[in-house]
Amino acid sequence: MAVTLNSTGASHARSLINAGNYDDEAAWSFSVEDGDKLLGPSGDNWGAYSDMYLGEDTSAAQKTKARWKYPFGKDGKVYGAALRSIRSRASQQGATAIFDEAGRLLDLIETKEGDNPADPEEKPASRSTIVPFARRRATAQASGYRVVRGAAGDSAEIYLYGQIGGGGFFSDGTEITAAQFQKDLKALGPVKTIDVRINSEGGDVFDGKTIYTLLQQHPAKVTMHVDGLAASAASFIAMAGDVIEISESAFMMIHNAWSVAFGNAADMRKSADLLDAVDGTLVGVYAARTKTQPATVKQMMADETWMSGKEAVANGFADKMVPNMAVAASVRDPTKFRRLPAALRPNRAAAMARVAEMHALIR
Repeated sequence: MAVTLNSTGASHARSLINAGNYDDEAAWSFSVEDGDKLLGPSGDNWGAYSDMYLGEDTSAAQKTKARWKYPFGKDGKVYGAALRSIRSRASQQGATAIFDEAGRLLDLIETKEGDNPADPEEKPASRSTIVPFARRRATAQASGYRVVRGAAGDSAEIYLYGQIGGGGFFSDGTEITAAQFQKDLKALGPVKTIDVRINSEGGDVFDGKTIYTLLQQHPAKVTMHVDGLAASAASFIAMAGDVIEISESAFMMIHNAWSVAFGNAADMRKSADLLDAVDGTLVGVYAARTKTQPATVKQMMADETWMSGKEAVANGFADKMVPNMAVAASVRDPTKFRRLPAALRPNRAAAMARVAEMHALIR
């Protein structure tokens, strides 16, 4: 399967968004009936059908449903939830161009919504203190993601409190995307120090790798503060710090990358090869930062290793332990982890209710 970006579909999506024909609140589903509706009464309106897809499988016959991949809308609207799902699937399947385009379309939606805020009385924060960042819905957690410039203008504090990367069944629109992070980091200008505060269960490995690279290559001195939890992709981001501090009651977790694969046997093998390659990259970064043998790190990842603050320092994943922050570690979906520590399970009932809710939406 050779899936490439469907530029015509991408252009159509932009036209719909610019015209205000988008929905960034509703859940997303796309059925066989939805596809048939696009084809029209005669079942042969392939132009309208292909216009609602971001991907094109050039190995399939042109006038077949198999040729078009990654639907982003229906009934004349682009769905934000569809674009986030596309980013999740595209990242898992190595479809970089489609992943990037879905991100640009989400940015366009955010720009349009920024031009027309839901609350006309709401005044934007001063640009001298808070760098603009992705709009959070009313349902978002109050802490979330924010980038704050110091009063003197030569320092910044970044809060990574939430899921890394957008998309997937558990998306609620509050995720921290690499695209938005890059914009916010650039908007800070030539700061000398950056303090990054982390409380995240992780998320998309490719967004995490991009955020890691942006911080690692930044000329400022970067200090990481693990306030509650740095798991999965968030633990990888933490390795970009010149100094890594972790609260006494905080946790860090490393594990092998995982994904959901769709398709035939060849697709499954390709997905497995991609996961192996990603794991190899992660092993290299963890091993270099912690001065630990790669074989040891590889086994720790395979075991899904959780570390308390003290254990993270002992294993080289943090430089020093600091007094506790008044931040509760957040795990939205405990079913993702095999060895979740007891200290992170109090909210399991609420998290499981959320899992059940999201599963109901995709049935």
